[in-house]
Amino acid sequence: MNNQLFPVKKYPQFLLDITFNGPSFNGMMEIDALAKEIQGLEDVLKIITHSLKKNKKIEIQIKDIEIYVEAFEKGSFRKKIKIFNKATKEYQPLIELAVFVVLVFQTIPQYRTEDIKTVSPVLVSSVRDQVLLELLQDKKLLGAAANVVRSVSLEGDSCTLSSPTEQKVIINQESSKKFIALTDTQDELEDGEHYEILQGRINRVDLDALKRHMGFKINSEGTTVDGTFIEKPSREEMRLLLDEWIEVKGIVSYFGGQRNHIDIQEYKVIKQPELFNENN
Repeated sequence: MNNQLFPVKKYPQFLLDITFNGPSFNGMMEIDALAKEIQGLEDVLKIITHSLKKNKKIEIQIKDIEIYVEAFEKGSFRKKIKIFNKATKEYQPLIELAVFVVLVFQTIPQYRTEDIKTVSPVLVSSVRDQVLLELLQDKKLLGAAANVVRSVSLEGDSCTLSSPTEQKVIINQESSKKFIALTDTQDELEDGEHYEILQGRINRVDLDALKRHMGFKINSEGTTVDGTFIEKPSREEMRLLLDEWIEVKGIVSYFGGQRNHIDIQEYKVIKQPELFNENN
């Protein structure tokens, strides 16, 4: 295209830079989270490419792009994304694609979950770009974006995305919850408090002198839910619970249709459930 929305002086080596920091990424990352993140990023790039092409913002198609991830830097979870245009070798459309990716991740945390789900008048009046508004209504795009930042689940975690034109967004734990709340609407409960019996794995314990906090992954999947033991276990009991499977009974607080916190009234250590049933 002749009109460049986001001109740069020269073609950069990398079009997206993604860095994860925080306690969830202290030298390791769950393979399931890593796989979902990379697949989610690929899906985001392809969906946005299609939308930009459909709205005549760029002249390349999904089949024209090749996506490569630079090898991880030692001691970090930083990924540098290379994207190539197989069709015309022009780089400007790829710059615009990268900027739009960052723009999507910047925009979602700025609005209430309900505004995006219902395409509220507030959303329509404030999002002036028609392509961006269309993308915010794309459930596949919202699900893919959530997978990119799903592992940002503990306090102090963050995911930073940046483009060559210096657009940047930092997704923290609270922002990540907004992405996740926009995805699966099946079996959603109303915001508020609900009594539940749940099974899962403890992936974090905080040995606070006043309260006993922990991080709980329901069925060892998805985002970590914060929990507090009503009857305080001893510090040694808490230490031994790390990485154990437990069954909990308690009051679960919901926000945006998603579990936000568990007040644990009772718990017991259980055997890890079978992941696969040979009879299936």
